[in-house]
Amino acid sequence: MRNAPISLFAFLAFTSGCNTFETVESACLDVSPGEGNITDDVDRDVFRRMNCYRRLAKRPRTAVNPLVQDAVEAHNDWILQNNPRPETLANENGGSAGFTGGNGVARLTAAGYTFPAHSELLELVLREEGEFASFVVGADHFDFWFADPFVRPAFLQPSMLGGGVVQDEYLRTFPEETAVPDLPISYTYWNLIYQTPVTPYAEIPVIYPRNGQTDAPPVYVHLSSSQSLELGQTYGYPVTFTVGSRETNLQVTQASFRRVSDDAELPITVLTGDDAITALRLRNTAIIVPEQPLTPGATYQADIRIKTDQGERRARTQFTCGSMSRDIPAGLSRMAVELDRPLLDYRLGGRELYDLEE
Repeated sequence: MRNAPISLFAFLAFTSGCNTFETVESACLDVSPGEGNITDDVDRDVFRRMNCYRRLAKRPRTAVNPLVQDAVEAHNDWILQNNPRPETLANENGGSAGFTGGNGVARLTAAGYTFPAHSELLELVLREEGEFASFVVGADHFDFWFADPFVRPAFLQPSMLGGGVVQDEYLRTFPEETAVPDLPISYTYWNLIYQTPVTPYAEIPVIYPRNGQTDAPPVYVHLSSSQSLELGQTYGYPVTFTVGSRETNLQVTQASFRRVSDDAELPITVLTGDDAITALRLRNTAIIVPEQPLTPGATYQADIRIKTDQGERRARTQFTCGSMSRDIPAGLSRMAVELDRPLLDYRLGGRELYDLEE
């Protein structure tokens, strides 16, 4: 990890990292480190896909930690035995069948995992319900959720120390006398351990889509639980700028988004702070959301000036939209508007800071 502050106002465009990947597929490798510890092929595909995006975004690959994966799979066994309410998927009740620990920290500790100094647990549940359960699985599932700017930064935090994942589904049943129909639920449960710097400093922003990328989707349909964007609305693909995990008071002092071919500046929504709060509950990401869908084949440039408690800096990315976007099932966005509730949801099961040197 970089351990010295960068100069204030340093212009960071086009300078971070040295890989030349232009697409998600070109950044993919056939295996993830330690993936033999995952017992299910679909789960293995999900973990690999995360590493595709991390390599594309100039982040080091993350390894499957055997103890973390053991804890994740044990928790999944508990879910399948106990039919929990979907909003409590990250919790276990003491005394229930197959109990492995009340929260992620307890489960990891029970599995024999020791948290390194200055490390944090990212415990993330992504879920779909009813007729939308399992409409995307495996690598496609990860593509879908990574497009969500409120989830994406969770997977782009620097210095990931290891993790585990499981993707599964179950039928939520209700007592017969209630006459409530069974509810299919699908979910992906992540445990990722990442390290935070001992002393905060102005880190180089992690930008996505990355500079030079050629396969960014043109559109993003907002279907998840953040209220910062309009439910069911179609936007241009969001651009995220994630700074250091210990930087605070992130502000955007200047931002622009333009189409390169005619230098036309396009309308955007800029989100920071509580409006950009992610599935990590961190506030270290600024989000630029184009207000209209982008054009396949067109190249765009996003410029931003970010200010935190660690100083001010500029960043830029220039990317090209691919010809296709993630398919959204017909009527999905319309139904979200009609029901006035998110059809897809993410939850943070727990986040604990460990400073073992204190």
